[in-house]
Amino acid sequence: MLRERCLLALGGLLHDIGKVVRQYGPCSKNYEGEFEYQHACLSYQFIEENLKDRLKKEDYKIVEKVLSSLCGMVAMMCLVFLEKTFYIFHKKV
Repeated sequence: MLRERCLLALGGLLHDIGKVVRQYGPCSKNYEGEFEYQHACLSYQFIEENLKDRLKKEDYKIVEKVLSSLCGMVAMMCLVFLEKTFYIFHKKV
């Protein structure tokens, strides 16, 4: 359960990374109209290039699913979820 919460939060934290990355140029991969906004394409590209080979396949799928379905409000909910998770975790320790 803690692992899934952390993966959800990771997706929430990184869903807008493309807004930072966009200063380095446009999305270099063609995702065939999958994204409405350029920063969303860049976020997905960043996650794919930097996390795909570093996470277990099933963990990457969770982050990818969160990333592809997130809007700002859901991202904030993920962060609140993470905060509560760490509070619960530290309270038990």
